[in-house]
Amino acid sequence: DNFIKKQGIADYRLKQYMKVIKQISDNTNGAEIKRFQDTLAFFEKYGKLYHFDPLMLAAQGFQESQLNQNARSHVGAIGVMQIMPATGKELNVGSIRITESNIHAGTKYLDQLMTRYFSDANFSESDRPLFAFASYNAG
Repeated sequence: DNFIKKQGIADYRLKQYMKVIKQISDNTNGAEIKRFQDTLAFFEKYGKLYHFDPLMLAAQGFQESQLNQNARSHVGAIGVMQIMPATGKELNVGSIRITESNIHAGTKYLDQLMTRYFSDANFSESDRPLFAFASYNAG
């Protein structure tokens, strides 16, 4: 009897959560594929320069803005990599309002996170960039 009651509550809560959770969607429509194709060379260029996997960089850009250079956050972050203007200025890579410079800034910022905060941490070389990506996501 108690199990049935608990199961009913669990089902109810699951339905409530499913209303607010962002569902997985098909991101292979024409516009999203085009944005990926338009930015891939930049992710490859700066991934090579800073030793990051370009597809991980592209995934970060997609997470931040769906690879949309026109994206603006409610706090003022700009572009594909959602760079704050002050951070962009400090990174000194050009205008973050331009896609290539925005991706350069985001990648350089990831590199700074990795070298500044994780250089002496006891991480494997494959884990170190993952912690930089996690830090980027944390804001």
